[in-house]
Amino acid sequence: MSVPVQTDPFFGRQDHVDALRRVAHDVSTGHPAFVIMRGEAGIGKTRLVSEFSRELSANDWLVRIGGCTPLIGPPLAFGPSAAASGGGGQHWWTPEPRRPETTAPVLDQIGDGLLGTLANEQTRKPVAIVLEDLHWADRSSMALLAFVVRGLAESRRVLIWATAREEYGPDDEHEVELVLSELIRRELTVTLPIGQLTATDVRQVALAVAGAGADPEWIESIVRRSAGNPYFAR
Repeated sequence: MSVPVQTDPFFGRQDHVDALRRVAHDVSTGHPAFVIMRGEAGIGKTRLVSEFSRELSANDWLVRIGGCTPLIGPPLAFGPSAAASGGGGQHWWTPEPRRPETTAPVLDQIGDGLLGTLANEQTRKPVAIVLEDLHWADRSSMALLAFVVRGLAESRRVLIWATAREEYGPDDEHEVELVLSELIRRELTVTLPIGQLTATDVRQVALAVAGAGADPEWIESIVRRSAGNPYFAR
């Protein structure tokens, strides 16, 4: 998936941008990282991904973006990684040859193939793999993520950046939580919670959408009712 282009102005999140720039610098010098960014729905995770991914691309990074989708019925195996391939039904990594006794690649074959591809790509330029909406990931996707993060060798210029909501419904399986709780303890993991915008930032968002001639009282009502969530200020 290509880096999305946003037309409305981007406000706030300077602390997050600064933190991501520090991580990106470390990765570019051979220190791989896994960033997990969590926050409520509409809080601006996707927008931050869009803005910083464009910055990475402008700095000659290879950026691949994939995401999970809420599906009714059987989950899509390895969905986020497949989406990052850009579609067309072809993965951008090559699994190792299948074992004679198997009819499909197993996790370690797929994981080794992905790690091998990343190892090759990062010799040319730093690589960022962005996996959005991880709260909708199926078990196979989480297993592959864990395999790859555990296998990221030192000196690899690879950043894996995942976003997820904080909240889960009562029927959700907690595979995501189980995997993330294990990965968070790893030295290369950076946790980056994303919370409410300040009132000043929400006011700027509302004015950018409504225009300079908007009624000030109406803008202030948006600031109060949005509770710092930019989704409700648009």
